[in-house]
Amino acid sequence: MSGGGEKILHFSIGPVQGFIADARRLRDFWAGSFLLSWLAGQAMKAVVENGGTIVFPKVDGDELFEAINNPADATAYIGSLPNRFKAKVPDGFDPQECVKAVEGAWKRLADKIWNEFVGPVVDMGYGNDTRDIWDRQVNNFWEITWVMGDDPSDKNNARWLDQRKNWRTHWQEDEESDLCTLMGHYQELSGYTRIHDRDAQAAFWKALTEQEYLHPHTQGKRSLRELNLRPDERLCAIALIKRVFPLIAKDVLGWWPGGDKLSTINWPSTSYIAAVPWLKTVEKSISEDARNSYPA
Repeated sequence: MSGGGEKILHFSIGPVQGFIADARRLRDFWAGSFLLSWLAGQAMKAVVENGGTIVFPKVDGDELFEAINNPADATAYIGSLPNRFKAKVPDGFDPQECVKAVEGAWKRLADKIWNEFVGPVVDMGYGNDTRDIWDRQVNNFWEITWVMGDDPSDKNNARWLDQRKNWRTHWQEDEESDLCTLMGHYQELSGYTRIHDRDAQAAFWKALTEQEYLHPHTQGKRSLRELNLRPDERLCAIALIKRVFPLIAKDVLGWWPGGDKLSTINWPSTSYIAAVPWLKTVEKSISEDARNSYPA
């Protein structure tokens, strides 16, 4: 579109459901929601740094957006930024700055998790083309869509992004072999199949689970163990990133989500959350003496 002066930019990151909903634990749901919001914030930051203004959503006073721009002493833990936004940008602005900001942040996160958790296991001789699987999944996961043009001075620009999405240029090819137990369209990372290489597959995940790592939130070294990775879980790169992100969050974000007052590492089980309404009903239906007869 021709014209000078200010432009309108619509920007979106997906998939949303494919990243957030494919989860088993509350920590997975939180990590997916928070990371998607954090990545969108990287694109918004790129707009502001290049002289633009975010029109939607409202970012002034948003805790996560402020944390992204000033991580020192930040504690933001709620994914308060949506996966799409509208901005006013100066003429000549290159939307690829937003794309590069998202991809760069995602790469920093993925590289940290590879170097901390997966790479050392591969270096010990475990896995079958694990690096190739990792790169394929990490490098091709996000669908980033944007439209930029002159302001039509009406509400027609609200449809730009939806119309752009009808012209899809990004898709994930179906992956074969044994698939991730959480995100069933993606191959699990060991690269082995249970029907032919059950022992080698089990050895990879055992090594990944039992290898000791040094994390800043703990005293000394510890392993992932079943608390972080169950014996029946064989994950793809995307699911593993979500699962272990809370353990290394500060190294990538620059702050601990929740600070010292809230642990985003330890979450109640889904069974407990499901039982909370019943527990509240029971609490209201019994006497105070009966409640006090049992320890909290």
